[in-house]
Amino acid sequence: LDKVGVDDNFFDVGGHSLLVVRVHRELTHQIQQPVALTDLYRFPTIRSLVEHLRTTTDTDTLQNSDDRASQRREAMARRRQRTRLE
Repeated sequence: LDKVGVDDNFFDVGGHSLLVVRVHRELTHQIQQPVALTDLYRFPTIRSLVEHLRTTTDTDTLQNSDDRASQRREAMARRRQRTRLE
């Protein structure tokens, strides 16, 4: 292919199940972010996949921040409890 646009469907331009596995491996290596193989089927254009990954990353980042904050609060509570017992 000479040129593939961001709105071209991967499967319409010749992509297939074996190639999607190769694309998946290269993509996860390049962006250093987990991507579900099924996402390449659900979002077969570059534009739709990028939008999905942005949304997923933003949501995951917020969730991870909340999880870390909760873990810090729990650790502080345990330290306070140990201090009271000593």
